[in-house]
Amino acid sequence: MGNSEVGHNALGAGRIFAQGAKFVDNALGSRKIYEDEGFSYIKESFANNTLHLIGLMSDGGVHSRLDQLQLLLKGASEHGAKRIRVHVLTNGRDVVDGSSVGFAETLEKDLAELRGKGIDAQVALVEVACMSPWIVMR
Repeated sequence: MGNSEVGHNALGAGRIFAQGAKFVDNALGSRKIYEDEGFSYIKESFANNTLHLIGLMSDGGVHSRLDQLQLLLKGASEHGAKRIRVHVLTNGRDVVDGSSVGFAETLEKDLAELRGKGIDAQVALVEVACMSPWIVMR
């Protein structure tokens, strides 16, 4: 799945390289993402600051993966995040119109579970983006 760049980074390498969503899936599944230098850097702020997660919310798999957000929320909370804000963007390009309501309900359920564990987890912003193919420039 993807555009003309898919595979070009690994062309002629003689083996398969995980890219994009698969790369993130592997990092989350193995939990190696939480050992990374970048995560260690932001983890230092968990005690006194807010973790902001900003991104598209859908399960279409082309532009967004709700399950990856869910795993990030779980992992961040397990690694000490005390205050989390999710800034949600919906686009509707890779999912059925109106399905963002169900995604929002799923997200709110996950955040409620975190709040039940003493974590201040909230949706901070919902931005509904019109991603009509007539107006999107690539």
